[in-house]
Amino acid sequence: MRPENIARARQELGQNLAAVRKAMGLSQHELAAQLGYSRSTVANVETGHQDGTRAFWQKCDLVLKTRHTLTAAFDAIEELASAAGREEAARAYRWMAIPPSPTSHGPGLQRLPEGGLSGHNGSFTGPHGLWDPEVLSEEVAMATDESGQFVRRAGRPISTELLEQLTGDAYHWADQFLLQPPYAVFRPIAQMRSFVFDLLDAHPDPAFTRDLYLLAGQFTALLAHACADLGQPGPADAHARTAWLCAERADHSLLKVYIRWIQANIAYWNGDPRRAAALAAAGRQHASTASSRRRLASQEARAYAAMGDATAVERALSEAAVATEPGAERRSDEVGVWFFEPGKASYYAAEAHLALGGREHQRRAVADAERAIELLTVEPTSSSPELIAAARQDLAAAHLALEDLDGVTHALGPVLRLPAEHRTTPITSRMRKLEAALTGDRSLGALHEEIALFLAYPAHSLPTT
Repeated sequence: MRPENIARARQELGQNLAAVRKAMGLSQHELAAQLGYSRSTVANVETGHQDGTRAFWQKCDLVLKTRHTLTAAFDAIEELASAAGREEAARAYRWMAIPPSPTSHGPGLQRLPEGGLSGHNGSFTGPHGLWDPEVLSEEVAMATDESGQFVRRAGRPISTELLEQLTGDAYHWADQFLLQPPYAVFRPIAQMRSFVFDLLDAHPDPAFTRDLYLLAGQFTALLAHACADLGQPGPADAHARTAWLCAERADHSLLKVYIRWIQANIAYWNGDPRRAAALAAAGRQHASTASSRRRLASQEARAYAAMGDATAVERALSEAAVATEPGAERRSDEVGVWFFEPGKASYYAAEAHLALGGREHQRRAVADAERAIELLTVEPTSSSPELIAAARQDLAAAHLALEDLDGVTHALGPVLRLPAEHRTTPITSRMRKLEAALTGDRSLGALHEEIALFLAYPAHSLPTT
């Protein structure tokens, strides 16, 4: 297909997006807010000045309820563009490899046309020909992914370069786990895990086995975490057991702590706080960093609070606080979701105080929740939207216990605007508890309606493709 026809197809797809958006009664600002992108990105895509990534179109299908049609159209255009690119590359290669001529600038090579092999100058421009960093960012991400795929293919049999690439992949998805909804990260993480399993099944050189088990355990633990967030405790538990086997064979303490915390979380949300506390306590022997100790102590506090053991709660919270003191070192491999932020510890503390009840604990819950929100929103790009929402829900619950209805409404406002893909099981469970506690207060009719709408679209009801 000719480049101009591909460009026309992209423009038509953008026009379709604009038409659907307008039919839904949404402005570009409103759609951008629901998608989690800037208004300029939406505008550029609609006018054909920017292609948008596959993730962008997937979110459009989700928000606009277009049943995967926009993503399918994007995929079809990308396939045509890829085929055209291969043809152009072949032509360019043939053109460059002709014999020297008086205008040559090297043996057997001609001067490249301005703008590179494609002859296109301005690949990274947005509307009105202005340089657009978002377009460049997308291009860089695509090229980086291609490089990574090449290393994975070329790294067989296993090489140091392949292991470095896979480690980088693991760190990338640990970071992305905080930034993207669980349904969006599940499939790529599962694919990486399958790739590592294949390497292990091929009986690699013993020198690489331990590293491969570590990678397999890391990817599998992330799958367990995602399943738990999506309200799938059975699969989450199965993945966690597999991850533990890998962690033991890799003899990796940090991974063992993360897995025990996941298992404790599963037990906690299944209504078994005693098992949750036991699992967190079992992980203590592997907790060699401040983040690890903070993670397990915070989990224990929450579990003991559900059992009503105030003494054990105070002891666990004191241990978490010590692990949060300034100067606590962070290991280089404690990246993304593998690092337990102090802000998260504060929100766990708020939840523990709420569970214990009583005016003093409720006031402490307000202070802890406010502290959690402050810490987590200092750098919102590195904190999970679900985590910030959970802290706000705890703040709302504390205000409700103190009969401060204005505080409840103010705290829940940002939560109710959380996109559907981030409404994980812990978030919807908390919201249902708040809804039940608010029942009977007629002055909050509008808030009840918003909560009902929020709960109608949980993340676990979304597709994982």
